[in-house]
Amino acid sequence: MELEIKKNNLQKALSDILYFGNDSSVYSITHFMENINPNYETHLYNIFSHHWEILGHEGVDISELTRRAIHRVRPFSTKGEGFRDATIWLSIINFLKKKKNNKNVFISNDKKAFSNGDNQELHAILKNDLANNQLELLFCNSIGEFLNRHAAEIFFFTKKWVIDHIDWNKINKQVWEAVETIHCGYFFTLYERIINKPWDYYYEVRKVEINKDWLDYHVYKKERDRYVIELHISGLTSIDYFLENDEVQTISTNFFTETIAICTKNEILEYSGNYHEEESGIALPEDIF
Repeated sequence: MELEIKKNNLQKALSDILYFGNDSSVYSITHFMENINPNYETHLYNIFSHHWEILGHEGVDISELTRRAIHRVRPFSTKGEGFRDATIWLSIINFLKKKKNNKNVFISNDKKAFSNGDNQELHAILKNDLANNQLELLFCNSIGEFLNRHAAEIFFFTKKWVIDHIDWNKINKQVWEAVETIHCGYFFTLYERIINKPWDYYYEVRKVEINKDWLDYHVYKKERDRYVIELHISGLTSIDYFLENDEVQTISTNFFTETIAICTKNEILEYSGNYHEEESGIALPEDIF
């Protein structure tokens, strides 16, 4: 598996370095490696836990599976081996039929089952399966190849680049408005949990401060030289609650919201200005009993 191969290569490189003498930086790298989960599936699951879906085989056409086995049709080998590979492939076909509007990538280094001679493209028979069903599927023989072909240019957008190119005056104004329009239920619940009594009267957002250190983002290519940056913004907000007898109770908490920006590699061209209610909110403490 790729993770184990790269891990072994790194360990060998570190051993070569230590051969020439002690280097304190090597020990910190080694400590990091020791914490890499040795179980590859668990490692991937921890990374992609919010976007993880295991394809089922329940919808696989048994008659088609049998036909391929009898006639030695890929992914079956000329010896009739490859039941699991064929099940995987037919499961992918079923998945693609449901996800026709999405771009999908199939990553496999199984040369005998899925790829052509040089392991750079899907086998012609599998390509024909896609064409007959009017389906599209990108193919890569490793995660590394996928990153080089489809994601390397996105690495250009580092966090420093994003922070340096954002128009913070514009974002600050928009985020303030976004916090003000967060569903009132958040504000009512915040007061009730902090003060420990119900409240549903008038309030006003007093302060909104974005924490750039907490900025998170995702980038994907839109078209040609245009990219989309999904901005996940959070920080501190203070809310004034207007009580009876002109008393004001101020409560501070963290907020979160999201928006997108369209950019090139040189500049951010525009901000959507949309801060959807379902993607915005304030942090609520646990219920107080």
